[in-house]
Amino acid sequence: MHFSLMNDNLDVALAVGADGLHIGQEDLSVVPPVNWWPLDMIIGCSVFNAGQAKQAVADEADYVAVGAIFPTPSKDTVVLDLEPVAEG
Repeated sequence: MHFSLMNDNLDVALAVGADGLHIGQEDLSVVPPVNWWPLDMIIGCSVFNAGQAKQAVADEADYVAVGAIFPTPSKDTVVLDLEPVAEG
């Protein structure tokens, strides 16, 4: 099974009929006003610690993405230690 997910841009996700939207910590909230997106749209959330992961789950995100786990030259990120996330 394949899904099309749009990163951070709800307008484009809706325009192209994407199956879902991936939201970062500085983007839209996982819990939007009811009319913002279809109820069957997959919503994912980036998290960087256990508290954010717990909040995303409480907000009913369909999945959480933990990272960055490995350094990358394509993005300025801080590489996380997974132990605190695993403990949460």
